[in-house]
Amino acid sequence: MLFRSSQLLKGRTDEAGTHLRRAQSLLRTLAAEFPAVTQYPLELASVEYNLGLLAAITGHPALAIGSYKESARLLETLKRRFPAIPAYRIKLAVSNVALGEALAATTPEEAEASLKKALDEQSILQAEYPGVPEYQRTVGRGHYQLSLLLVRSKPAEAVLEAEKAQALHQQVLL
Repeated sequence: MLFRSSQLLKGRTDEAGTHLRRAQSLLRTLAAEFPAVTQYPLELASVEYNLGLLAAITGHPALAIGSYKESARLLETLKRRFPAIPAYRIKLAVSNVALGEALAATTPEEAEASLKKALDEQSILQAEYPGVPEYQRTVGRGHYQLSLLLVRSKPAEAVLEAEKAQALHQQVLL
């Protein structure tokens, strides 16, 4: 899906943050100077996603939310410009899932909306490309994440979402 910096995965968060912020600055400049080059906002969306991940794992939820929102905004723009490119749409869904997860502790209603938006996009992709197991897995993950969010406030809905997730994951395995 979205690329994660190797330093971040190895626990070298300071170094990862430095590299990500440098990339963010360069990509913002390139995207502004060359708006026709779609690779720049796409890479910037990945950097924003990774900055959100970094902020989340280092205990800065507000920064994580801001970065995930920016990633989703960039990907939403690409999706609108190029609706036939599934990669933009699946990455947008991934960003919205991460945003939903980050919002869950503070604003569950907004988290639910973000997760449902991601699930809607994932479901459309699954319907358009039924032979791509990755899209089916992401729909299953979307239902699972939504079930986790709803378990306290809407337990009956949470059970339904968990059952949908289980059924989709079983289909992928068969």
